[in-house]
Amino acid sequence: MFTSCKDDLELKPFNALETTVALQTPTDFQNAVRGAYGAFRRVGYYGGRSILFPDAMADNLIVCRSGRLDGILQYEWRYDSEVGWGGMFLDPYQVIARANLVIGNIGALPDGATKDEVLAEALALRAVAHFDMLRVFGKAPQFASASDLGVAYVKTADITIKPARETVASNMENVISDLLAAYASITTSTTDNTRLNKRSVAGLLARVYLYAGDNVNAEKYAKECIAEGVTITPSANLLALYQDGFLGSILFRIRHTDTDLPTPAERNSIGVQYSQTGPSGVRSEFVPDLAFYNLFGDNDLRKAVIFSTSAFSGKSYNHIAKYFGRATGTRNQVDTKVLRAEEVYLTLAEALAEQGKDGEALAALDEIRSRRYAGFVSGGETGVALKSAIAEERRKELCFEGHRFFDLKRKGLNAVRSDFGDEADGAGVPAVYQLLEASDYRWQLPIPQDAINANPNLVQNPGY
Repeated sequence: MFTSCKDDLELKPFNALETTVALQTPTDFQNAVRGAYGAFRRVGYYGGRSILFPDAMADNLIVCRSGRLDGILQYEWRYDSEVGWGGMFLDPYQVIARANLVIGNIGALPDGATKDEVLAEALALRAVAHFDMLRVFGKAPQFASASDLGVAYVKTADITIKPARETVASNMENVISDLLAAYASITTSTTDNTRLNKRSVAGLLARVYLYAGDNVNAEKYAKECIAEGVTITPSANLLALYQDGFLGSILFRIRHTDTDLPTPAERNSIGVQYSQTGPSGVRSEFVPDLAFYNLFGDNDLRKAVIFSTSAFSGKSYNHIAKYFGRATGTRNQVDTKVLRAEEVYLTLAEALAEQGKDGEALAALDEIRSRRYAGFVSGGETGVALKSAIAEERRKELCFEGHRFFDLKRKGLNAVRSDFGDEADGAGVPAVYQLLEASDYRWQLPIPQDAINANPNLVQNPGY
C-alpha cells in the first residue's frame, strides 16, 4: 500500500508489516505520508481521468472521430452504474486509507513539530480526496438539500467497515474541518510543490469555500495563499509551464515519470487521455469545441501553447497541446497541475466580484490578463460585465485541467455545446448530445455498482 518515488526514498514494506511495526519512528511516518501521494497517480484520478472528464463532460471539448472513442460514454452523458467514473470512487479512498493509517497511529510520535507536521499533511490529504469525490457524486453545496447525499467520509483505516453515504453538508463540514486543522500547523515550503504545504492548503481552502458559495472565506484564504508567496506564470514561460520546465506558479502537482512507481496503475503518461503522437501525426481523442477555441483571440498568448493544428488521416484538427509532453522524454508525459497560482487569483477575483468589491476584483483579474494578452489594456469592467470577464478568463486559463464541469455545476449553469464538428474548421461530426440542463440528475455521477455490491449500505444516486 505505501509506495512512492523509489528514487527519493527507501521504504519498509508497509503492506507486509503490522502497523505498530511499520509506523514507529518519525522517518516511518514521513515515508508513510509520502506513500499516500502514490494513489493520486492512478488513471482514474490525477493520472488521467481527472484532467479529462471535467472538460469532456462539459462544453470545452468535442470527441474526435479519428480517435479511439475512449471516454465517449462519459462525454455523451450516457454513463450508468456499470460505466461511469469508477476510478473516482475507488482511487481517492486509497489516498484516504493511507492518510488514515498515519492519523490513526499518530500517537506513536512524541508531541512536537514533527508530529504536528505529519498529522497536518495527512489531514489535508484526506480532505482533498473526499472533496474530489464529493464534487463528482454529490450535488453542489448551495443546491443540496439537508438530506442530499455525498460520500462516506472515512476516518478509520479499518478496511472491514461498510460505511453509508453522509450528506453533502456533513461532507463539507468534514473537508473544511480537516483543512483548517491542517492549515493551523502545517509549515510553509516553497521548494517542494509535490507535497502539500501552508500556501497550497490555503489555496485549497479558497477552492473549497468558493465551491460552497462562501465568498468571504474564499477571499480570505485566497489572500492568505497569495501572502505566502505565489508567482503567476510570466508570458515567456507559458510553454515551459506545460512542459514542466517552469514550476514557479505551481502550488501542488502530481509527479509522473517512468521510474516513479513500479506498478503501471500509478505510472502514467497522462496526455494519452487527449492524444497520441506517432509516425502518422497527432491522433486526438478529444479536440476543442470550435466555439471555445474561437474565444482565444490572436493576441492571446496561450493560443499557440495550448493548441496545435495538424492533419491526421487526411483531416485537419485542432489538438490539445498542453499534454504533448516535456521537451525531452516520454511523449504525453507531464506532471498533473492540481493547483496553480492562476487559479487562486481567479478565485480571489470571483469571490471579490460576488461581494461587490469590483475594484479589487478587477485588479486580481488583471494580474492574469496582463500576462496573457499582447498589448493588454484593462477593460475596466464592473458589475455583470466584470463577473462575465472573470468567468471567461477562468474557463480559458484553467481549461483541460479538471475544472469546467465543476464550475458549471457550482453555478447551476447548463452545459451547452455548439453545432460545430470535430475538424479544425468546424466541419466533421458535431456533438450528438449538445445540452445538459442544470437540473439534470447526471450532474451527479452514479455510484459504481460493484461498490454497492460490496457495500449494501451505499445508496445509489437518483436516476440510475
